[in-house]
Amino acid sequence: MGSLAKALLMLGFIPVLGTFETCGKERHIVSRGAPKRFDYKNGVIVVYDELGAPWIVNMADVTIRKVRDLAREYHLSDGVYVPHSKDGGSFIRGNLPSVSAPS
Repeated sequence: MGSLAKALLMLGFIPVLGTFETCGKERHIVSRGAPKRFDYKNGVIVVYDELGAPWIVNMADVTIRKVRDLAREYHLSDGVYVPHSKDGGSFIRGNLPSVSAPS
């Protein structure tokens, strides 16, 4: 596990590579993306680690400021697909309990 992945774990992100994502009636497997990228949509923040594996967190638990700090530290670029952001929050509610991230 790379140092970015470790930092993501410390912030409360969970890896979602290989999970099923539902958008309307369509169901897709979450795959790798461009490494070292981040974005947010509909209350979900995603960071793709050094190997392009996506990690997500609920925006209620991690501020975008912390993610921007992470982006500066690890030289992340923004603008990437955000998995589990189009399912009305069902994946987040079912898999990411709302807890405060370490400061």
